[in-house]
Amino acid sequence: MTAYRWNSGLDFAGLLELVAQVEGLNRIRFLTGHPKDMHPHLMDVIARLEKVCPWLHVPIQTGSDRVLRRMKRLYTCGEYLDMVDYARKTIPDVTFSADIIVGFPGETESDFQDTLEVIRRVKYDQLFSFKYSERPGVPAARLADDVPLDEKKRRLADLIQVQDDVWKEVAAVQVGSEWTAIAESEARRPAGSWRLRTANNRKVVLHDVSLRVGEQVRVRITDWANTTFVGEILT
Repeated sequence: MTAYRWNSGLDFAGLLELVAQVEGLNRIRFLTGHPKDMHPHLMDVIARLEKVCPWLHVPIQTGSDRVLRRMKRLYTCGEYLDMVDYARKTIPDVTFSADIIVGFPGETESDFQDTLEVIRRVKYDQLFSFKYSERPGVPAARLADDVPLDEKKRRLADLIQVQDDVWKEVAAVQVGSEWTAIAESEARRPAGSWRLRTANNRKVVLHDVSLRVGEQVRVRITDWANTTFVGEILT
């Protein structure tokens, strides 16, 4: 998506600027950004346009430059981290999520540890993590699937645990924060609860409230569980 180019020279940043002019749109959210397209000009536009949500799903896939080259991902880990740093400096309240693959052909334990270090460094709000499996017809299928299945499972479990530990630190310090959130729907449980979402894609549940879909409210965060926060309406 972020590689968008029109023959008039319009790039993705320019497209966002045009969409932001549409009346009646309060939030603009996009998925997914390729790291090589997440350049400073795009970050500057996202920061300037209040309608564009400060949540960036930018898959890194692995924290190893050697494996990135084998994946033909066209960027380095250092470039990815520079992008994250620039976004955090430029875009207020920006959050990140990503995709990661473990056990790609040729991945060593050292490569895997590099991936864990990236997770600790970026502090993602959410990760979508997978163990590698061969897909016929794609270039990677020409590589020997040489990481044993048990090792892939172990690495995936370790990665999930590291992300859980990182998220606990991130979530805990949000208690007491005050956010603006929009009501999405009634929560499944308990009765009388509503599910809301912030611009930077954090989920909030409010108990014992009466809201309308699309209603915007200010909330104070009082607790959290897993990736969902619990809050109260500010009066």
